[in-house]
Amino acid sequence: MTKPESFISTSDYATLKNDGTATLTITLPASVGIASSTNYTLTSDVTVGTAGASDRAQIHSSRLGKRYVTNLLGVSRSGSDPYTILVSLYRTSATTLRAMVDIRNPYGGTLTTEATAEVFTFYVNTFLPPTS
Repeated sequence: MTKPESFISTSDYATLKNDGTATLTITLPASVGIASSTNYTLTSDVTVGTAGASDRAQIHSSRLGKRYVTNLLGVSRSGSDPYTILVSLYRTSATTLRAMVDIRNPYGGTLTTEATAEVFTFYVNTFLPPTS
């Protein structure tokens, strides 16, 4: 069984070419107070790869303990009220990727997140087609 950390495999056939790698980290602090009907958003940008390169991301949470091969992850938590952390990675330009952690407070009062900080790590690889 292959490990999710293994992005590149060898083959006699034309395969994707590794273009670039990057790692981003966003720390969600403990006990954040979020006002009613607002969002709490943290972002981090990185320039990786060449224009037109495909990307593949793995997202790791210090609380979940494993990596997920995805560009979008929703995590449920229960602070002062239940809430969802939206974790995503998307392009802002041809070579720039943005990691984002977002919490929306839909409640009428202040939402306080859990008393434990959480670290989200994004592992990114970019690839070029075999013909490039």
